Amino acid sequence: MYLARRPPIPDPEGAPAPTGGRLRRLLVEPNVALLGTTSFITDVSSEMVASVLPLYLTVRLGFTALQFGATDGVLGLTTALTALVGALLADRWRRYREVAGAGYALSAASRLGLLSVSGWLPTLGWLGADRLGKGVRTGPRDALISLSAPQGRLGEAFGLHRTLDTGGALAGPLLAVLLLTLAPGSYAAVFVASFFIACLGIGVLWLFVENRFPPALSHTRVRLWTPVTSLWQHRRFRRVLLATALLSLPAVSDSFLFLTLRHRVGLDQRLFPILFTGEAVVYLALALPCGRLADRIGAGRVLLGGQVALAMSYVLLIAAPGRIVTLVGVPAFLGVFFAATDGVLAALASQVVPALARTTGLAVLGVVLAAVGRSRRPVTAASGNAVAPTRRSRTPSSVWSSRGWRRPSCSGRSSRSETASPRLRTTATVVSTFPPPQLKAAAARASVVGRASSSACAPYASAGLS
Repeated sequence: MYLARRPPIPDPEGAPAPTGGRLRRLLVEPNVALLGTTSFITDVSSEMVASVLPLYLTVRLGFTALQFGATDGVLGLTTALTALVGALLADRWRRYREVAGAGYALSAASRLGLLSVSGWLPTLGWLGADRLGKGVRTGPRDALISLSAPQGRLGEAFGLHRTLDTGGALAGPLLAVLLLTLAPGSYAAVFVASFFIACLGIGVLWLFVENRFPPALSHTRVRLWTPVTSLWQHRRFRRVLLATALLSLPAVSDSFLFLTLRHRVGLDQRLFPILFTGEAVVYLALALPCGRLADRIGAGRVLLGGQVALAMSYVLLIAAPGRIVTLVGVPAFLGVFFAATDGVLAALASQVVPALARTTGLAVLGVVLAAVGRSRRPVTAASGNAVAPTRRSRTPSSVWSSRGWRRPSCSGRSSRSETASPRLRTTATVVSTFPPPQLKAAAARASVVGRASSSACAPYASAGLS
């Protein structure tokens, strides 16, 4: 698709060499495209349920605000822990497709399970099953992408997957709206349709996706905890984790930023979800080009470019040059930031992670991002004021609440995405006055951390690993 200006970045062991054919090059590699198709279908299924879940739990099951908060916290912890467990098992058995398929199947079963329960604890159990499935499948899926990517196109492979993934997340709520329009109040129709769509995604994974194995480890037996010790001893991977944490420190929840934007420009409450949709559209359009750019000029430069876009969103909020410029610029710059960091970080980690700890390394990266992201997320408060949508930030059918509730997501998105990717944000923040000094402090952090992360990424730039 393009001519590289520098030698191609070394890819993980077992990655197939580039092959000819325009369609094949457009799809990066059939296995990558099929994994992206699986994520697209399963995201349609997940987001159909996630978009109606707040009303279903509050109107039909009578959940309270306290139950919402407790559920969200428990599910977030479940996702982080199960991601590591699933990654260790995948590295132990090297059956990436089978472990990922088990996670997809568990999430699909939770759709029907939610219809058969009425109490808080059983509902928490089925929502936990969905998060458990998410945690189990994410690491093996990303490991399989890294093993399937052609030489020199690792960033492009992750970019294609994130593009298809985001497309499914946008289509799911629209399909749920269509079903509820045809059958008003029929949540069962949404859940059942979501289950069958999820089964279609599992079928694509099981029938068409191929398992890939690192040749150097094809006959090597790995103990369960060997990947952890291997990662701890791997200096280059520790550097990538440090750079990832530094790059995530200045990131503020986009819900917080959009609520600040609404306060400064006086945006009507009915138009508020458009900000999230605009951010998601930019992310959808740029995820694949940013992956290609990372392959061409280096992941480190693309990541730092994302930090510049984040800083520009802060500048627009502080300076407020004009209503239209601010309304368009802030979501656009945030979309650029997420597109330049989400898949690119996974590609960068895949380049340096030890072969016998591929899945565990990617899972640890997600845990680090989740830990940093949660520390930066604003606190939710209950109030009679209008609150931000409790859906994923890129969902056009965000559901509004008048009690300050935080809604758990049935989509099973990883916690890392709440602040560093438009994959999942379940933050519901009260609309109040956020003084500009807070944004100035965040912009200052972005500048300082950008310089520090440049130093952390420098060894990879010189070694051709950036």
